[in-house]
Amino acid sequence: MDDGATAVYKPGVRYKAYAGIGAVASAAFGWKLATAWLGGQGVQWDALFFLVLMVGLMAWALWQIPSRVETSSRSVTLTRPFVAPRTVEYRQLFSVTENGRVGGRSISLVYHPLRDDGLLDLDDARSLILPEVENQGKLLELLESRKPV
Repeated sequence: MDDGATAVYKPGVRYKAYAGIGAVASAAFGWKLATAWLGGQGVQWDALFFLVLMVGLMAWALWQIPSRVETSSRSVTLTRPFVAPRTVEYRQLFSVTENGRVGGRSISLVYHPLRDDGLLDLDDARSLILPEVENQGKLLELLESRKPV
């Protein structure tokens, strides 16, 4: 990647699969609750628990789908709906790792925040977890190569 290039990385299809699984399972547990209620059996607490769990999974996946990771010559920016974008300059990075195995892979960035005068605050460390994206290996390689030694 040359110094003037930018790239946008979109989340992988795994989040769409999670949203679909959450929607189907929510419909199934909702149906079970409705038929039990209408049949005079009262509240099925196990079905209610799993309905809430599946709605949560679906909501989380739907929140991840429109996320974007954008890289530029100086920084990486994570944009998510309803949350302010988070930008980390490459000079702030001191750790770039890939986490996860079977359930998905994400990239964790650990960085020093900027002080008001523009210098790094070496007494503080913050983290940013990027969602799993298409071309994950390319993004990881880029971030590792831009991290200061």
